[in-house]
Amino acid sequence: MCLLPLALTGRTGVSMSTLQSLPSVGIELAALPAEATAFALVEDDILFELRQVLESAGVPLVEPEHLAGEPGRPVLEVTIQLAKIRGPSHLYTIDLELREVVAPVRPLRSLVELNAVTWKRQTAGIANRGDTVLDALRRMANDFAAEYRREN
Repeated sequence: MCLLPLALTGRTGVSMSTLQSLPSVGIELAALPAEATAFALVEDDILFELRQVLESAGVPLVEPEHLAGEPGRPVLEVTIQLAKIRGPSHLYTIDLELREVVAPVRPLRSLVELNAVTWKRQTAGIANRGDTVLDALRRMANDFAAEYRREN
C-alpha cells in the first residue's frame, strides 16, 4: 500500500505531449474547397488569423524558406473542408496537424526518414458564415499554443 504513493510521485513530471522541446513551427494551409468562396474565406486571412493567435501566445514561428534548418522541419498544417447542407448552412471540418520528419525505428530499405503527424486535433460544426469557421480555428490554435507553452 505504501508503494503506490511513491510510484505516483515519481511520475508527476512525465508528459506524453509530442510538443516537448519543439523549437518552432512553420504554418501551411491545404488547398481550400470551392465552397470557401461562399464564406469569403481566403488563404491570406486564414493564415493571418492562425499566425496572430500563435505569435500572441509566444509560439515561435518560422517562414517556409527557413524551415529546412529546423530539426524535424515541423509544420502546423490546417485543412478546412466545407459542404453545403441547406440554404446558407454548411458543414465544416477543420484539421490542425503538426507534421514532422521522423526517422523510423525499424530499418526500411528505401526510407531513412518520413513525414509523420505527431500532433492532431479536429473539429466539426455547422456554419452560416466564415467567422464561425475562423472562430473554431482560433480555438484550436489556442489549444495548440496552450499545450506548447506548458511543454516548453
